[in-house]
Amino acid sequence: MQLPQTSLIPTIVEVTTFITLNWPHIWWFPNWYLGVPLRFVTGPIVPLILILLQQLFPVSFEILYLGLICAFWFFGALGIALLTKNLGGGKWQLWASAALFILLPTHLFLLQYSNGL
Repeated sequence: MQLPQTSLIPTIVEVTTFITLNWPHIWWFPNWYLGVPLRFVTGPIVPLILILLQQLFPVSFEILYLGLICAFWFFGALGIALLTKNLGGGKWQLWASAALFILLPTHLFLLQYSNGL
């Protein structure tokens, strides 16, 4: 899978691959300019979740990370729906708020298919 280099997804995938290949000697990450301590590159939670998921599902880190993004996107929609319910919204408002949370940011993904306008 070829991901755009302007995204943060290749960075997380590279850090996760580095941790997987160099465990337990991961204190120096050489692929960031001239090298940097790994703790300054990214947070520890997402790479560790990806490593654990790859043990369960033997697919590439790119697909696992995109799946993780989608899963938390839908968990966010569930949270918005529960918030709407707690604020006293009806069923229509509950479903509409969750659907808007899911659908409105998709125009950012569709920009890659436009002609730049």
